Amino acid sequence: MNLRTLLTGLALTGVLVGCGSGGGGDAAKEIKTPTADIQASAAKADKPALEAKVASYDTTIKDYEKQAQDLLAKAKEAMANTELGDMLSEDGKKAKELAEKYKGEADELMKDVEALKERLAIYTAELKKKATGA
Repeated sequence: MNLRTLLTGLALTGVLVGCGSGGGGDAAKEIKTPTADIQASAAKADKPALEAKVASYDTTIKDYEKQAQDLLAKAKEAMANTELGDMLSEDGKKAKELAEKYKGEADELMKDVEALKERLAIYTAELKKKATGA
């Protein structure tokens, strides 16, 4: 693996992380919001607002899952491009570090996906209640 490949990988990481941190609209902003606050917000919202929230969450979850899959593919690629004999070289060590960084970022995205799914379930349940008039 040469330095150009490593630098290209780092640049792509920056682009992917940048896309992940700023996107997602309302859903991404609510990842850290306590579920009790989400429940209270959902209870006050009308049906169209809840439908918009559910759509926003669905989109954000799909985006985050795609970003995580892309990062895992990059991690695999970083190691696949390293010859077995080069694993102990400086390039090999950098490739391993890069692969671990990609995997760590993917793991963080998947934690966010779990939080988003938990909040989506709250909005979906409230939407069902309002749709049935309960």
